[in-house]
Amino acid sequence: MPVGDLPILEIVIRQLAAHGFRNLNITIGYLGEMIRLICGDGSKWGVRIQYFAEDKPLGTMGPLLRVPGLDQPFLVMNGDLLTDFDYAAFYRWHLAHGTHLSIGTFMKPVTISLGVLQTDDNGKVVGFAEKPTHHFPCSMGVYCMNPELLRLIPKGPAVRLRRFDAPDLAAGTGGAGVPVPPHLDGHRSTGRFSRQRASCSRRNHCVSCRRRG
Repeated sequence: MPVGDLPILEIVIRQLAAHGFRNLNITIGYLGEMIRLICGDGSKWGVRIQYFAEDKPLGTMGPLLRVPGLDQPFLVMNGDLLTDFDYAAFYRWHLAHGTHLSIGTFMKPVTISLGVLQTDDNGKVVGFAEKPTHHFPCSMGVYCMNPELLRLIPKGPAVRLRRFDAPDLAAGTGGAGVPVPPHLDGHRSTGRFSRQRASCSRRNHCVSCRRRG
């Protein structure tokens, strides 16, 4: 899906290159050959791109087992994410906090279009809020993770039976007692189409990337 004259994926690659990421791995499915044709080896943007095909959708995290050389912290993200998020700052935040998994988030405002009653334990009305707005931290679809978490992704026939997505990974880390603090980017709400993920994420790609080196 293009934005202006550029495909969304090209915009993402340009942003990652500008933030110092040089090694990109793109997992491809539907229309994968078209992505290869458009993006090539990435040299025109100063990056190195490798492609890994999925014969069926494996989710956000499932395809990572097909990517060799993930031996240092790396980003995982949807390939159709439009945002002004600072990927380099996010990566530094992850390293500085010593966490295994960091989640890029934005604060989503949700307005209730009715008057909301506030009641006590006995059902007595103690307050009344007219059309209140609440804010919820929501995943942007970009993650920074350490390579040791790859062991939580099912291998062999298990990974082929179902998708393995970010919530599955987060649940696995919680069970192992691994902290999963979010990285909040509350003032970059993706409320407009020009800054939000396009609705074609089922069609193709996921990107994992490492910094220079």
